[in-house]
Amino acid sequence: MEQAKITPDLNYLQIHSKKTPYPFTLRFSENFWTFIGLWMAEGSYSKDRDVRLSIHSNEEALFGHICRELFGNIAIYRKPNSQGSDIFISSKILVTIMRNILGLTPGSRTKSVPSLVYNLPRPHLAAFLRGYFSGDGSVNISTPAPQVEVCTESKTLADDIVFLLSYFGIVAKVYNRKDR
Repeated sequence: MEQAKITPDLNYLQIHSKKTPYPFTLRFSENFWTFIGLWMAEGSYSKDRDVRLSIHSNEEALFGHICRELFGNIAIYRKPNSQGSDIFISSKILVTIMRNILGLTPGSRTKSVPSLVYNLPRPHLAAFLRGYFSGDGSVNISTPAPQVEVCTESKTLADDIVFLLSYFGIVAKVYNRKDR
């Protein structure tokens, strides 16, 4: 490029895998970290070429909008006889970035917060936690004082979330569920 005296415009560079383009520069917006937090709670990979989010159908509009804004085309599968939906983002590049750069491994018992998250600016860290709590969080109103709870099968992820909450002055406690 130097010999041809071509100056690339970095705003228009893209990485392509077959027909699916992905921006050359990975932008870490609040919506991106909300998506990553939601993936930590409700996400998986499908055959190394799709990213999947399993959500409630009431959340389709919000999370569908975020995913379209971030990644372009998505597919939504509404599960029959259920209020569940799956959002599919077909991008081998995105799967590669999530697995190999961000270190996001699938499996409910083995998930952990990627080390990059610990160095995020507070608004992005808050977005990550918002996404995670949107997926795995609930409000327990059966206790004398209502409590926000989150449930995970991964002990490492539970410890990670407790640590991240401490950045905001939130003291959390971890306990085992009696029915599991």
